[in-house]
Amino acid sequence: PVVGHDGGTPGQTTCWRIAPDRGVVVAVNANGGAANALLDDVLTAVLREVAGIRVPRRALPPAEPVPFTPDGYPGGFSGPLVTYEVAVADGGLDITTIPKGFAADVGEQPKTARYVALGGDRFVAAEPDEGVHPVLAFIHNGRYLYNMRAVPRVSG
Repeated sequence: PVVGHDGGTPGQTTCWRIAPDRGVVVAVNANGGAANALLDDVLTAVLREVAGIRVPRRALPPAEPVPFTPDGYPGGFSGPLVTYEVAVADGGLDITTIPKGFAADVGEQPKTARYVALGGDRFVAAEPDEGVHPVLAFIHNGRYLYNMRAVPRVSG
């Protein structure tokens, strides 16, 4: 087993992984663009070489569209640092990320990304963001949008 945690603040991203059965701890801190892609490269290489662990590849948009029923996805989800507005779009969902609180105070701007179905209630960004295709899920019957944090539904 491998356990870990990721996090960040504007301009900085960090992660750590622990493989207790192998006696391995990896901590990586990065600043600047495409940090998540760098973290993937470093973690994959270190865990493979030092601990013999194969890290699965991140999900990518499927070559062929995965059918999904859009009912239950549209609406607003809001947490302390961000609001997500989810709308049905051609072939997927358009999800607008609206920073608030500290994130808005430091100048982060709203942005919209198209997400396509992966199956179940999981979606992947059609285009990469900072070097990776983010994945999110709608959990607990659509009451939360989950993208490393469970963000509660507030409308829709």
